[in-house]
Amino acid sequence: IIANDLNLKHIDVRLADHEPSDLNGLPDVRGEYAVFKTFEQFPTEEMQLPEGKDGWLLCFDELPNVDKQMQSAAYKIILEKFVGQKRLHPKCKIIAFGNHTTDNAIAEVMSTALCSRLIHFNLRFDFDDFMEYAFKSGMSLNIIGYLQYKQSSAYQFNPNDADTTYPCPRTWEFLSKSEKAGLNYSQPYSFAYVAGTIGQAVAHDFILFINYRKELQTFEEMMQNPDTCKVYANEPHLQYAMATLLAEHFNSKDLENILKVVSRMSPEFGSFVGTLALSRLTPAQHAEYGANPVWRNWLSTFVKKYATA
Repeated sequence: IIANDLNLKHIDVRLADHEPSDLNGLPDVRGEYAVFKTFEQFPTEEMQLPEGKDGWLLCFDELPNVDKQMQSAAYKIILEKFVGQKRLHPKCKIIAFGNHTTDNAIAEVMSTALCSRLIHFNLRFDFDDFMEYAFKSGMSLNIIGYLQYKQSSAYQFNPNDADTTYPCPRTWEFLSKSEKAGLNYSQPYSFAYVAGTIGQAVAHDFILFINYRKELQTFEEMMQNPDTCKVYANEPHLQYAMATLLAEHFNSKDLENILKVVSRMSPEFGSFVGTLALSRLTPAQHAEYGANPVWRNWLSTFVKKYATA
């Protein structure tokens, strides 16, 4: 994401997979003097910029996981921007990531020499940023609906928890990909799979949310009676389940009836359905919907209602 925002080519380097000598390159003894040939993954100053990019983002992931010898080998490239005998390209930026030693993630204490070569930022989880990513990346509607309903389940990291995993953006994305690959939550094995992905406690709650759909009218029933079908005004868990159901079945043929149902929901849930639907439209569908006066009128009303909600 950072590389895309800065229009840089992302280079992922896991120093734990390297030997200290790798940062100097391989010796070339041809000719009168031996020289070191650097590895191609490191952009040096004689290289051309990547096509369509403004440079490179050299990312040292899990930097604290390497031993002291490897940390020492990284001093030169991080501070002096040299790899072996060559200088990094001036358009190559360096960034590093890693866990705290208290995270139980095999992190080593970084030497003071390495620490002083870096500018340090402590990152925190932000729900709104995660939801923005979830919408843009097309994450499962079931997961988005559940996390909107139960925001506290989005991230629950505790290094001392006895469970083998926990809910976080990475594991929610794992689950979303599994669902798209065919994971069926109604199958007997599904709970074990979900618990093995996001942890036991949240898995129980998530499966319960999935089962809320059984309490709803079907999409077909809603389309048959859009002016009178139940919208569960005082039952937020069912409203979120209903919102994901409507977004999942959003289509041009039923558009007028869908919007009749959505307009009877509170502005908060109208916004949620609209945002979900918009995030999944292709450019062609955007053009198709944009030519529909029913959609344009509703969108105008929906924006006004949500702005004053």
